[in-house]
Order: sequence, then C-alpha cells, then structure tokens
Amino acid sequence: MKKLIVFSSILMILFSLVSNVSATLLSWTYSNPTSGNLNVKISNSNNDNALPTTWYPLNMPNTFTYKSSLVTAFDIDMYGTSDDSSYNIDMWWKLLGANSSTAKRMAAYNVKNNTDFILRLNFIGYEPKPDELYVSYTHGATWIDTNVSIGNVTLANFNGLKGFDIGYACSFVLEKTTLNIKQQQSVPVPEPTTLLLLGLGLIGVAGIRRKFRS
Repeated sequence: MKKLIVFSSILMILFSLVSNVSATLLSWTYSNPTSGNLNVKISNSNNDNALPTTWYPLNMPNTFTYKSSLVTAFDIDMYGTSDDSSYNIDMWWKLLGANSSTAKRMAAYNVKNNTDFILRLNFIGYEPKPDELYVSYTHGATWIDTNVSIGNVTLANFNGLKGFDIGYACSFVLEKTTLNIKQQQSVPVPEPTTLLLLGLGLIGVAGIRRKFRS
C-alpha cells in the first residue's frame, strides 16, 4: 500500500511538471525601413479622415505561423517628428498591395507640435489596456494612454497574412514603423487519460514482478 501511495505521488508530480512546460515563447520584430529612418514628410491632410497617399508594408512572421489565439503581445509603433498641424494623425491599415479604397482607419490622435513622438497601436500585451492607442514623447521611456480605442482591425485580421500595408495622413515627418509580436507556441502535453493508462500499466508491471518473486 505504501508503494502505491508513493507511486501515485510521483505520477502527480510528473504531471504537474509536464503541465508547467506547455508552451514556448516566440517573437518577431520587423521595421520599415529595415535599418535607419525614412525621414519622409507626410503632407496629405487638410482635414481628418484623409486617406494616405503612400503606404508602407510590414512583414508578418516568416519564422513561425502567426495564430491570433496564441498571441501574447502585438503592437505597431510609428516614430515621427515635427508635426505642424492641428489635425489628428490618422493611422490606416489595408491588405498588402490592395486598393486604398479598401483601407480601414485604426486610430487617430493629435500629437504635440514640433516634437519627437511614438504612436503605439497596442493590440495586446505591451501596455495595460489592449486595443488602445498610446503615445510617448520620451523615446518610449514612458507611455501615455490616449484613451483612443483601436477600431476596424483585430488580431484575427492578421491570420494567414504574409504582410500588410500601413499608412498615415496628416502633416509630420515619418521616421519609421515597427511591428512587434510575441506568441506562445503550444507544445504537446500528455493528456490525463494517457498518464492514467501509463500509471495503470506501471502498476500492472509492478504486480507481475511481485508475483514472479513470490
């Protein structure tokens, strides 16, 4: 009886250890441009909701398969400077190479004029509130919640994509845009039934050995 109790305890410990190692963290970062800054003057807005005249592609992961259900962090950071208008910076999304008429506006915000800034579309993970737009005037040292929600695009919209286009409308200098993703990759974990069968099998083997000894 004591041996059975000890054996059962060992099985429970093994199951606990295996369950805790159930996923591996994957990460992906892509930048447009891939190095340095664009320093392109965006000047295509005399009112809010203007469509971008230039689009910038961002590549989705090519080292693993993106699955929205496994994503733990996803953000798009736009680095800019020298905003000189009183209008919002509109941030737009569309499928790679698609017509501009299909574009969806994700968010818009009026940044401080004539200063460096980063606008972060935080879908999940990097900042406290998911699906929210954040701004930083301190090169990412601190983030301010703009209380602007991301609209029209969700994590599921990125499933199956090799990449997508992002564009901006207002009057400022665009430096670069980065995409950052963290995702869990499921690792096969033995089901409780499998462990139970294994345990019963080992108990059976132990019983047979005891019978032969006797």
